[in-house]
Amino acid sequence: MSVGKVIFDYNALGGILRDYRKRKGYTQAQVTEALHFPSKRLGELENGKKQIYVHELVDLINFYEIDIYELFYPWVGSTILVKKRRIEEEIKTLPDGLALIVNHINQQLIELLKEYKKKNGR
Repeated sequence: MSVGKVIFDYNALGGILRDYRKRKGYTQAQVTEALHFPSKRLGELENGKKQIYVHELVDLINFYEIDIYELFYPWVGSTILVKKRRIEEEIKTLPDGLALIVNHINQQLIELLKEYKKKNGR
């Protein structure tokens, strides 16, 4: 049985992360200090010279306050992002109490989906 290999464009991801950093007004030095990265690590990631570890990506996503759908937009396509935005806009039109209920149900569905995927190896 062969295991599939995930092909990922680290150069493109690095460029996107660099753009987020610049939009937030941070220097590489500020980010590396705040996240306790080795001094050259962020530059290597932003230039696509090194593969990024999941924990580094999570740290950067949280630090820059990135919407995960927007970050991976080039790889997942516009369909998911458009659907997410439509749902968010529809929820905004609901009365406050109902919007809270819909958001709560949505979170429960996400958790159930995660459990299902974990149990079924997906």
